[in-house]
Amino acid sequence: MKKIYLFLFLFLALTVNAQSYYALVDSADSYIEKKEWAKAESSLLSALRLEPANYNNSLLLSNLATIQRMNGRYREAINNYSLALNITPNAVTLLNNRGSLYYEVDSTALAYKDFTKVMMLDAKDETSRYYSGLIALENRNIQESKALFDELLKINSKSIDAKDGLARWYQVSNNPTKASELYTELIKKEVSLDWLIHRAECYLEMKSLVLASADINDALKINPMNGYLYLLKARLNKMQFQNEEARKNIELAVKYGVKRNVAEMLIK
Repeated sequence: MKKIYLFLFLFLALTVNAQSYYALVDSADSYIEKKEWAKAESSLLSALRLEPANYNNSLLLSNLATIQRMNGRYREAINNYSLALNITPNAVTLLNNRGSLYYEVDSTALAYKDFTKVMMLDAKDETSRYYSGLIALENRNIQESKALFDELLKINSKSIDAKDGLARWYQVSNNPTKASELYTELIKKEVSLDWLIHRAECYLEMKSLVLASADINDALKINPMNGYLYLLKARLNKMQFQNEEARKNIELAVKYGVKRNVAEMLIK
């Protein structure tokens, strides 16, 4: 699952200028704790301008990037993660944060590069193995993907990410029964829109239409404007020979962002 980190840092001031720098850092920490992101960003930027060569700026840049990321300013965030990594190139958390953001914006080749480096630096890092497994699965490197998820499960037998990855792997590998069992394990711990959608897809493949309908309806309660859910509902309608209902759900899918040609193709 997506993991990004903000850090809080306490420093002792040694000079007049340092007091100003560290006072700004302390202010940023306080604003972060209060989730006052604009004020935290302002304090971080002021500290960076005051002492641009300070080694601790790697941590400040990391926090700045994460705040920008949470506000959807992905290009700025990637730039600041990269600046932070110029200072501390082997910082595992920074590499994972930038890698997961690259993955989020579909720059999977760059994401994979960051995660590969993390796996070389830390033999037990979980985040890098999870995302690398997802990227391998998307690239149809089936054996590599399975090996990464299995390795993650050996590192942490209770890993939610490992079970999520394996569920996806079984789903892609045309084993919807095993995939649905794993999604059920996950949903028992936390009801997630993604897991409900994936399990509904599995149930449709298994022709377990009542179970699929229940998951689709539960997912719609979480997000009634998710266009893909209406496609799943249309697919279910078609399997039940409810062509008029299927047409209505196609229109809702298009209304909520699915391209019409895609919608028509997915339920044929």
